Amino acid sequence: MALATARLQDPEHRRVTVVLPDRLTDEVRGICAESAADWPGELRLLPLPQPERGILPRLGDPGRNHAYQIITGVRASKSTHVLLHDADLFLPGSGAHREQFERAVAHDAVAVGVEPAWDPWFAARGRTLAATWDMVASVEWLRSFPPHRLMGHDAEVDGQLHTFDTTFWGQLHTPQERLLVAMPQGGVLHFNYVISTYRRFLRARGPFRDKNFRLLLVRAFTDLFDPRPEASPLPHLEGLVAGLGKTGAQVCYSASDAAAYQEFRSTFDAMLRGPWARTAASDLAEQYLRPFDDFFAEQITGR
Repeated sequence: MALATARLQDPEHRRVTVVLPDRLTDEVRGICAESAADWPGELRLLPLPQPERGILPRLGDPGRNHAYQIITGVRASKSTHVLLHDADLFLPGSGAHREQFERAVAHDAVAVGVEPAWDPWFAARGRTLAATWDMVASVEWLRSFPPHRLMGHDAEVDGQLHTFDTTFWGQLHTPQERLLVAMPQGGVLHFNYVISTYRRFLRARGPFRDKNFRLLLVRAFTDLFDPRPEASPLPHLEGLVAGLGKTGAQVCYSASDAAAYQEFRSTFDAMLRGPWARTAASDLAEQYLRPFDDFFAEQITGR
């Protein structure tokens, strides 16, 4: 799905598309090889280096995975800029990536994001940082920081200890005028934290509350869009449905998450209308999610 989205972007300034999986599998190798055959430009699979490739799965830390993916990509880059595209972000407009790069060059910005950083700690101090998803960044700027500063970590600033997310320490130590946030034409559809939620589920012992419906999204993507057989520890749809209102289920859903479900459903419906989605799969989605639609509609109406 991520490659289908990236394929539709205007490739005018794109030198190479690099796939950086947090875990390298035969399925990922196959998808990249199949896509590379008719990719507009160069498509390259870049595995994480050793020892990180062996250590990170044992740590089970999604934030550390993300940081090493970025560090690995920046280290290998031969271009002036990189664009950090999240696998769970979809772009209705085909010019979004071109817009981001051209804006960075026109304003001599070292980082251009589509949304501001999620952490309100920076806004409270009069700073606007760029979220890392679909962020265009200068390779020279990123390489100016030691790798550990690009990772999520705790650091003291002005006598206060704060937890910095990926790239945020570097952004805070960069003049504000060189950081931009601008939504591209057509906007973005972003589910956020899909892979990290899945990794946390794999580490969980006992019931796992899928409060933002990211596991449901993974299951829906697998069932609706992937024609290949798969072996996954994630329950099939029937197992997820069995967790509706059941706090003791392997994956459970609370009636109090009705508002979050409405937000998820709205973004999911918009994603299904995009050019990356097959019509047949889109037609099945309404029936596929009906048990969840009915359950949360009942919570909202009070029937």
